[in-house]
This record gives sequence, structure tokens and C-alpha cells, in this order.
Amino acid sequence: MSGARVGADVGGTFTDVIQLDENGHVSFTKVLSTPPNYDRAVVGAVSSLAGDNPGGLTAIVHGTTVATNAVLEHRGAKTAVVTTAGFRDVLELRRMRMPHLYDYFWTKPPTLVERHLRFEVPERMLVDGTVDRPLDEAAVEVVASALRDAAVESVAVCLLHAHLHPAHEQRVGEILRAALPGVPVSLSSEILREQLEYERTATTVVNAYVRPLMSNYVSQIRSGLDAAGISAPLSIMQSSGGVMTDDDASRRPVYALESGPAAGVVAAVALAEALGHENVITFDMGGTTAKASLVEGGRVSRSLEYEVGAALSAGSRLLKGSGELIRIPTIDIAEIGAGGGSIAWIDAAGGLHVGPRSAGAAPGPACYGLGGSEPTVTDANVFLGYIPTGPLASGDLTVSRERAEEALTRVGAELGVSALEAARGIHELANAATMRALRAVSTEKGRDPADFVLLAYGGSGPAHAAALAASLGVKTAVVPPLAGLFSAAGLLFARPEYHDVRFCKISAREPDLAELGRLDGEMRATLAPLIQGGEPEWQRIADVRYRGQNWSVQLSFSGELTVETCNDLVRRFEDEHERMYGTRLEEGSPVDIRAVRLVALGPAQPPFALAREADRREARTRLADFGIGHGTIEAPVRSRTSLRGDTAMGPLLIDEYDTTVVVPPGWSVAFDEQTEALVLTHVEVAPESASSEGHTTSIAARLVANALETAADEMATTIFRTAHSAIVRDAMDYSAALCNEKGETVAQAVTIPLQLGSIPCAMRSLFAKFGDRFEPGDVYVVNDPFDGASHTPDVFVAKPSFTPEGELIGFSVTVAHHGDLGGRVPGTAACDSTEVFQEGLRVPWLKLIDRGEPVEALWEIFRANVRIPHEMIGDLSAQVAACNMGERSLQELAARYGPAPFQSLMAGLLDHTEALLRKEIAQWPDGTVSFTDYLDSDGIELNEVKFVVDLTVEGNHLTADFSRSDPMVRGSLNCTPSFAEAAVYHTIMAACEGEIPCTGGATRPVTVITKPGTVMHVLMPGASSMRGISGYRVSDVMNGALAQIIPDRVPAAGEGGSTNAFFTGYQGGDRAWVYNELVVGTWGGRPIADGNDGLANPCASIANISIEIAEAEWPIRVERYGLVRDSGGAGRFRGGLAVERVWQVLVPDTNLHVRSDRQIHHPYGLAGGHSGAPSANTILRFDGSVENEKPMFAGLLQPGDRFHHRQAGGGGHGDPLAREPEAVARDVRNDKVSVSAANDLYGVVLNTDGSVNETATAELRRSRRGALVGGNA
Repeated sequence: MSGARVGADVGGTFTDVIQLDENGHVSFTKVLSTPPNYDRAVVGAVSSLAGDNPGGLTAIVHGTTVATNAVLEHRGAKTAVVTTAGFRDVLELRRMRMPHLYDYFWTKPPTLVERHLRFEVPERMLVDGTVDRPLDEAAVEVVASALRDAAVESVAVCLLHAHLHPAHEQRVGEILRAALPGVPVSLSSEILREQLEYERTATTVVNAYVRPLMSNYVSQIRSGLDAAGISAPLSIMQSSGGVMTDDDASRRPVYALESGPAAGVVAAVALAEALGHENVITFDMGGTTAKASLVEGGRVSRSLEYEVGAALSAGSRLLKGSGELIRIPTIDIAEIGAGGGSIAWIDAAGGLHVGPRSAGAAPGPACYGLGGSEPTVTDANVFLGYIPTGPLASGDLTVSRERAEEALTRVGAELGVSALEAARGIHELANAATMRALRAVSTEKGRDPADFVLLAYGGSGPAHAAALAASLGVKTAVVPPLAGLFSAAGLLFARPEYHDVRFCKISAREPDLAELGRLDGEMRATLAPLIQGGEPEWQRIADVRYRGQNWSVQLSFSGELTVETCNDLVRRFEDEHERMYGTRLEEGSPVDIRAVRLVALGPAQPPFALAREADRREARTRLADFGIGHGTIEAPVRSRTSLRGDTAMGPLLIDEYDTTVVVPPGWSVAFDEQTEALVLTHVEVAPESASSEGHTTSIAARLVANALETAADEMATTIFRTAHSAIVRDAMDYSAALCNEKGETVAQAVTIPLQLGSIPCAMRSLFAKFGDRFEPGDVYVVNDPFDGASHTPDVFVAKPSFTPEGELIGFSVTVAHHGDLGGRVPGTAACDSTEVFQEGLRVPWLKLIDRGEPVEALWEIFRANVRIPHEMIGDLSAQVAACNMGERSLQELAARYGPAPFQSLMAGLLDHTEALLRKEIAQWPDGTVSFTDYLDSDGIELNEVKFVVDLTVEGNHLTADFSRSDPMVRGSLNCTPSFAEAAVYHTIMAACEGEIPCTGGATRPVTVITKPGTVMHVLMPGASSMRGISGYRVSDVMNGALAQIIPDRVPAAGEGGSTNAFFTGYQGGDRAWVYNELVVGTWGGRPIADGNDGLANPCASIANISIEIAEAEWPIRVERYGLVRDSGGAGRFRGGLAVERVWQVLVPDTNLHVRSDRQIHHPYGLAGGHSGAPSANTILRFDGSVENEKPMFAGLLQPGDRFHHRQAGGGGHGDPLAREPEAVARDVRNDKVSVSAANDLYGVVLNTDGSVNETATAELRRSRRGALVGGNA
């Protein structure tokens, strides 16, 4: 027992503890976790394994979900935030985007710190270190007193630019620590030294929120171990894959939040090294999720961000907002809601789906007999013979094939297939969903999976490993010993590891070596004392990107940076950029180092070894199904250790304590003596075809849909990571989609609905012009609003995809809003433009690339006509790179299924969407309703503009007729037909009760009528560059009409659309600059919930631009960004609060162009709800004068001038007197509603302590209702 190490992994249900002695022999135990005192299970299990020699343990490594669960369940410490004056709402506003399309009922998760516990202190440090406003220490003392009175248990301090200049933040920390002894204070400059104020704040808040809990938990474990005579040092697993001391975990617990999944990858690295594999894709499939990660060159791939508690979806990993964001080094793990417990279900049109809903541990899969009745992936695997029936190894339950068959028979009957066909379909759909995670860590990063080994673990992973490997083109799959306990095993192979980072902006071609050396020295001085037992092993990493991009490529290097190593970084970066995204910029393009990172590693652990006793079970057989090409076979069943010295051929099943390994025909399996791993090898091409033959159309179509959606997400990721302008890379104003050979949309990325909905019209125009003259290698471009585009700033790029034989199979399409395309004003778009010829370069559908060769003349025209060529060309190149990504995916699918079947399946996806939407509309009452709403301005003067819709439901068809809307306006607010259609489609999809797939089939049951020459249908030479605000109003009139048909499905009016604020000018005489901020937004109250405060309008899920990025890149300063009290319309469900922002300009002659609305025509309420507060535009001159501006205006600003914009608040829904009094009291406590508004609008009377005076409230409401009745008599 001498020298034994122990790994203890705590989950919500079980605690796994594994012990490895110095000879590589392993023993383990699985015990029930003991919530809320999880430490008891850990101490008890460790003591049990230690037996009578507790002093023989040399190390205990612990992975825990205690901190994670505290975040998920919102039961952490009572935490406060202290931040720079004007910015307490940064935490709540997040990045504004929502992680779903077409969903009026998605609600932002509540913040960990309520608004009344977010305090502001007067201070302002600028990006260059200038103290613009000294820290008011007396104000900090006042805050400290308030924190004491509030009995706060933990504090997070997050000041602007503290990642660069932490002096103010450090002084705040000193004052608070002195005033609040015993209350832990977390400083953002100590937790995360990186740019991005929201991400740094969110990370520091999570650290503060779990810090007291984690400190107490670690202390209890240490005390328990000491009491048991175990003195071995205790280490805590980090999300990065290393371990830290228990003391450090108590101070910085945020670094341990995702330790469980990380430990599995660490074990995979150790096993792969022992097997001689450097390049591995890890695959962990449990009961609820499937996870994938990439190991390359023997090193894990790391991500810098993770969302704790994010809703599982198959969508792009770019979309944040459904969980608590932490920005720390984390093993890059892609996660999908597809596990053994994932439920199979059928939609209204007969389509089969798997997940993300899970049966969980209770009631569990049907085969467990614990009350579950819906078929799951586990049920399918049991019926197919992949999982043995009878008692589980734990003896807690019995697996029944009959119960699985019952559930599968029911779902099969709905599909019109047998239970066997249903089981096959569920198994393959689970594989297809899982492929999204596997591709996210491989092909999305430009890696060919065929160059990697698949290493599968978790309770469900080994049953799917070979099939997934075959789909990826991987020839070797490895299943480790103790696959179901592999995360616990990984704890044994983790080494001490500490990270630090310094943000910078240094040219890699002309590096400031002194500054780089200073930053490296700072980090070494911080990290070196943390490593015990020897000198640290250093790993250095540089974040490198093309100047102007938002996403860096992380490159490792040895030693300190020199001119030679910087040159090497540039070369490697450009190679890697091309490998990942298929593009490199022009020779000599500026390349920047944006951060340097240092990792200190402690002593390495011994090589992988998990020796166990031989399994003595006899060989047997079991009926198992191996797919359409092989059918059901009486397959041999063996144990792992029976394969010693043998290489066996599939079909074969290997039953384990905690999993089953499926070896299909065409695969061999061998036992590795050193590691006891099973190595599966694809030795021949199995006769089963990868085509859709043999599958039901429903199942095959769902497989294709999954693959297409994955490809669209990869396209969106490519644009995000390679774009150059702020409007694309930061605000994420772009979209991506895939179309069939007819140009009909078959898959969309989760991007901008109003852009996605414009693609069908653009593609019709492309076909009208080029017909059948598409050639392989062609790329087409358009931004002409009179040739299918939606306005000149939105550039559409389309690339046809062909088979090797030259058959057209589809198109990849991207849309991006370009920051400047020339024209009369910087930024191109201006409300007061009166004709399209003022709105920049106008390009009809043309070839951008002709059969693989750039059309240089067109690229030169772009360069010559825009103000910031490198941004425009960079964004356009990003769109092309994304289209190349989509093209490859279409070609792979056509090769897999065959061109004709693939086209037929895509057509089926369109038909399926059409059927679902028609079923939805058929449930709505027939008839015609109308609604009218207005814009305040025509773009030039305060002339209201009327939008009218006559909405007719007839059976399963809907017609939206806008013919009675006002004529075209003088300004640039006129809609193109494509944009009008997009707004209508979005509104209908978002209002649907059932989930409608995002394909062009949704356009078929809807007719949109726009009258040429009206504001809804611009004619030459009308201007349309600011047509976005009109699209928002189309959505509002549609919702107003739909509220008369389906009143329980639509919200009141939101803020009226994003405000477009352009700040433009010249620096240094001739260097143009354009800063375009889209201020978003807030929602109207909904039939069952308040409007979301500070969330982008669902029509256009645009992100905000980081304040710290804006101030670093443009000559502006942001002085306030937050929510406005009393701005949400009163209702049973309150309208969302308005957002306001204040900018100060720093250079002379700054041009300001603003597009906003809802100053005069306020956002309407529904069902008795009040309208939202109006918007406002105010210029505050340096001399103290104040200028109130129209909704749409242009102005000239000088240094010191400020522009204050306040958006409108959302309309309320329902009678304000029906609002829950406690909800009103909560709003008052959080300064979202004033005491007077609570009384006057909601009829709620509050006591002096903020609680509801129930008696007075009831009486006041009775009198108000009586007055209303009397007034209506």
C-alpha cells in the first residue's frame, strides 16, 4: 500500500474513488454521494480503500461538483459587486445575444448578484493608465458600511481597465478587507488579467459566489481526513487539467468549476502517451450528455471561456447567455445533449428526434423499470443487444429488454416502423447528434479526424465508439479500462498547474521585446512560488491574430520571445490560420500578439497503469443487431481480460463492470498488456452502405438535418474567428446558411433572423441572373438592394457546391453587415440619404471568384471605394472562408448518401418544415385582423410613417398584406421586399407553439404582399440603408395582429429595434475611423413572463461591443451603460427596462449619425399593459449646453462633448393591478421600479423595510379597480 495515490470524483448521485498503488494495481469503490455534506462520502470512501494503512497514502486528488452545483442551484454566498460608477449593470446586460432563434419565451437566467447588491464607486482609469477620475476613498468606506449592513458574505471588485491598471482596484480591496474582516474579497485583477469587462466581472463574481462554500468544504474534507489518520496532501482538480493546492482552491475556486470532465481528458492523455498516440479525439458519453475534446501533439486543447449551467443544445458554441460565463483556462470540451438517457420523440409532422431532453436517473430509461416510459438511447441499445439484460453490476436495478421493446414499439407505431427499425434510428440519431461535438473539436478547427485516434469512455461511449470512428474516417478507437470511472482515474495522472496571463497589443513583426520580457518576468514571479517539490516546468503561449480580428490563435513557444521566435510565431500563425479557415491575408499583413500566457507545471506523474484482477466470466453469446447491412447476429460476448494475447474480429461484444464495448463487423479488437486498454481497428470496409437506403425517410432526413445544421454552425464560427470589423467580429452582425441545388434554405446557423430570412429572395435573384451557368470554384457576391440584397451594407456571398462529376448539389451562403462600403458618409448608412446612389458601392450579383481564381478587378473596386479597405476585405475574406467550409460539408454529404438521394432528403426537410408550420397555422382561427403602428420619422423630419398589416388566416395558410402602408419616404428607411419577408417569417416562427425547423419550407404556408412604391417595397432610386428600423416595425405590427389571433403567444412591443449610432472621423489627418455601436435592447412583457431587461430584440440577436475594446480601439469613452428605472411599461408582466449609454468623444470633428425610434410612438402594451417609456437623444456640450435631438439625426461633436442615448422601454402585458405584489417589491428593491411607481401604477404599498403591506395594497387595488369600473360606467 506504500506510495498509493487516491482520486476521488464527486457527482450528484455517486462518488467514485479509485486508488493506485506504486505497482500500478488499482482498487476502486462507487458509493452514494451524501448531499449536502458531500465531504462525508469522500472521507468515508477514501478511508475504506486505505484500510488499516491510512498513513500509506501519499496524495489525494479530488474533483468536485460542489462549486458547480452551487452556481446551478443558486445557493452560493450572499455576494456583492463593487464596480466603476455608471457600470453596475454590466453583469446583467451580459453580451445581449440570446442562444436561440425564433423564441419569444426564452428568458435570461437571473444574475448571481441582484441589482441592489451591485455598488458603484466614483473612479475612472483610462485604457492608457491615465487617471481620469481619482478613486473616492470616502465613497468606498460608505460602500463598505452598506455591505456590512447587508450582511454580505463575499465581495467581487471589478473596475474598468483593471486588467491593465489595477491600482484603484487594489486600493478598493485594501479598504474593504480592512472594513470587513472575515469577508472574502475577490479582485478581478487577481482572478483574470484580461480585457473584456463583462467576462472579467462574471468570472470574478462566480469566484466570490462560491468562495465561502468551497473554503468550508475543503476545510471539512481536510478535517475528516486528519481525523481518519490520513495526512496525505489534498489537491483539487482544475478545469484546465491540472491540480492546485487545497488552500488555493479555497481562494480561487472558479478554477475548479469544471474539474470532472477535465479529469477524463487528462486520463486520456496519459493513456494515449502510454500507447504511443500523440493525436487523440476524446469522447465521453454518459447518461445525459456527450462530450468531445482534442489532444494534439500530446497536449490538451484549451478554451478560454465556459458557461456553467448553459442549456444543452446542438447549436453553435459561440452563443453564450444561457448560463454563468467564466473566462478561465478550461480544457476545450464540446458538449451536446445526447447521452444514454436522451429521450426519443416524434414531432407533429412525424419526424423522429433524440434529445436534448433526458430521462435522467429518475424515472430513467424504460428498461430500468423505475417509472420511465419514453424510449431512450439506452432502451435502443438494450433492444439492439449492445447492453446486457439482467441485474446491473451494482445490483440496484434490473435491465429488461421487454420494457425497452414496449417503449420502442410505441414510437415505432407512430413512425410506421418496427421496434427494431425504431431502435436503429434512435441509435444512429444519437450518433449523428454526437458528431456535432466531435466535429466541433476537429473539423471546425481545421483538423482531419482521420489523423487522430478516438478514445471513448463513460458508461455509454464504448457502445458507440466504432460507429462514430467510422463516420469520422478514424481507423483506430481505444476503450480504456474502467471506462465508466475514467474521470476518477484521470485525477491520478494530473500534475500541479498554475496559469497567468497578461494582455498586450504588440506587433509580432516588429516586437517590443523589452515589454514582452517584462510581462514574462511578472508572471514568473507570481507563479514560481506556487510550485512545490522542484523547479517549475514552464509552458509559454502567445495569443496571435491578424490586426483587427477578434479571435486569436494560441501558439506555444519555448524560452523568452526574441525577434526569431516572433518571426516563427508569424509564420506558424499564418499557416494555422489557413489550415483552420482556408484563408491567409496578403503578404506582410499586420500580425499582433494580443496576450502572453505562462503555465507553471509541477512534478509529472508516473505513466498510465491501471492493472486489475482478471475477469473470470465464461464466454457466451447474445443476439445483437449490427445495422441494415448485417442484421441481427448471435454475437460472441467476452470479457476484456479474456482477450490477452488475442486479436478478435467483430462482430463481438465485450461486457464490462460499467459499460459494453461494441465491436462491429469489419473491426478487430486487441488487448494492450501494458495499459489493459482495448484497441479497436477498422480492418476492412464493412459491406453496409452509408447511404440512406434501408432507413425510413424520417430517420435519414433527420440524420442529414443534423449534419447540415452542424455545417452551418461551423460556417458561423469561421466568420466570427476571422472577421476584422467590430460590427461583424464583436456585434456579430452576420449570418450563415446552406441551400439545396435550387437555392432553398435547408439549414441555418443560429445567427440573425432578419438576415437569414432575406436569403431566399437573394437566391431567387441569383438564379434569375445566372440560371444554370454555375461553375465549380465560383463564388458570387451581391449587395444591391435592387438585385436581391436587403440594403447596401449587407453583403451576400454564395458559393455553389458540386460533386466531382460536376453535378450541382447546393450552395453555402453568408451575409455580413460591412462597416463601410463608401457613400456620402463614413459607415455608408445614414437616415437622411435620399437615394441609393448616396449609399455606397452597389454591386449586383457578380462573380467574386471565377472557377477558383479571384476576380481581381472586383476586389480592387472594393478596395478603392471603401474608407477602411483592410476591414472590408478582411470581412469579405471571412465570408468566403465560411462558404468554403460549407462547400466541403455539402460535398461530404453528397458522397456519403449519393447526390440524388441527398437532394431528395434535402427536399424532404423542406416538406417536413412546411407540414409542421401548416399544422400550427391550422390551429389558429380563420379570419382577417389588422394592426397599425408607426415610425416617428421619415429619416429626415418628424413625419410619422404608417405601417399597416391585414393578416388573414385561411385554413393552413397565412397572408400578410402590407399594401395599406404609407408610400416610400424621403429618407433611407424604405424596406426591400426581402427584408419585409424576413421580418414576417421571423414573427410567425417565433410565435409558434411547436418548434419549427429553420428551413425554407417555412416560407411556403405564408404569403407576404407588399405594394411597390410603399415604405414596404422600395423602388429605384429610393434609399434603404437604414431599413432595419422598418423591419423591426414590421415585426411589431405583425405581433399586434397576431395578438388578436393567438393572444397567449406574442409579446408586447419591445424597444423598437436596435439604435444605430455611428461615430466617424479622421485621426492623424488622414486615417479614417468608424465606430458603429448597435445599442440593444429590451423586450415587451409576455403572456407568462416579464420582458427581458437588456436583451437584443429577437428579430436580430446582435451582441454589444465591449467597453474596454471600444475605448482601446477608437477615440471615444463610454461614461455610462445600464438600465433605466421606471422605463418598462407597467403590466401584470412588466415590460423590459430601457438601456442607456453615454459616450464622450476625444478628437475634433467627430461626425455622429443616429438611427433610433419610439420617442413619439411609444412601444405598445397588450391586454391592458401600459406602453413603455419613450426613447431620448441628448447632446451634452462641453460648455454645459444641452441639445435634445430627434430620433434620427446627424451632428458634429468636439472633444469633451457627450452623447446620451436612452432607448425606449418595453410595453407591459396584462393589468398592472394583477401583478404579484412581491414581484413589484423585488423590482423596487433592485431599483428597477420606484416606490412612487409601485404605488401609482401597480397599486402596491410598501413598508419602510421594503416589504409589501398586504392590507394596504389590497385596499388600494380595490379602490383603483372600483374607480376604473365607475369611470367606464
